[in-house]
Amino acid sequence: MKAILILLLIAFGSFANPADSLFSAANKLYDSAQYDSASILYSEAIRSNGESSAILYNLGNCAFRQGRLGEAILYTERAIRLEPKDTDIQSNLKFLQTQITDELPKKESNPIADGIVVLHNLLSLKQQLTLIFLLSILIPVFTSLILFRQGAVRIWSIYGAGSVALALAVIGSSAIVKIHGVESVPQAIILDEVIEANSEPSGSGELIFTAHEGTKLTILSSQGIWTEVALPNGVSGFVKEKSLGRI
Repeated sequence: MKAILILLLIAFGSFANPADSLFSAANKLYDSAQYDSASILYSEAIRSNGESSAILYNLGNCAFRQGRLGEAILYTERAIRLEPKDTDIQSNLKFLQTQITDELPKKESNPIADGIVVLHNLLSLKQQLTLIFLLSILIPVFTSLILFRQGAVRIWSIYGAGSVALALAVIGSSAIVKIHGVESVPQAIILDEVIEANSEPSGSGELIFTAHEGTKLTILSSQGIWTEVALPNGVSGFVKEKSLGRI
């Protein structure tokens, strides 16, 4: 009966705006504590219209309600990449991280570095790219004023062009770092209850470390079914790819 209900909801969602209909139907299932069915519809909404922070956030909540901590953290991490300033997502992630068994070494605090990180995350990548586009439009405007106007207008136009150029340099650098970080430094969440990282991509090498569900790892390389991962302190080893969920 549950399967029939889900199929009917998916079919209903195919009319008008599928993603909105599926999201609304999934929310109703979630409110009635039908987390498994809600997860199916949230996943269908993503397939229909792509990922959104709201859907990923709710998928994370469903996974946590079902006792799947690794998946809950994975979806919440994906959500926060889309909306890094969302306080609800931030709070959820902090709470979920308190449920992790592993207590990994924390990096030393540096006020200057922490301040740079705050500024770096002030805007999402999408917002930064939009702002870069808008600022780029101002460059030819200021250039025209500098070339064809005189006096105070020309002076203020020079200041304006300089300010825009500086803003473009800062925001552009931050955006490049984010793009580089997403594409070149992939990360993953452990989905299994516990994993063992070995020195060789075979499972027969020396045991380097063990880590538990929900822990975030940096992906260094992939060799077939084996993936080389590293803890925040730099210690690395090989684990099976199927044990991980890539953020």
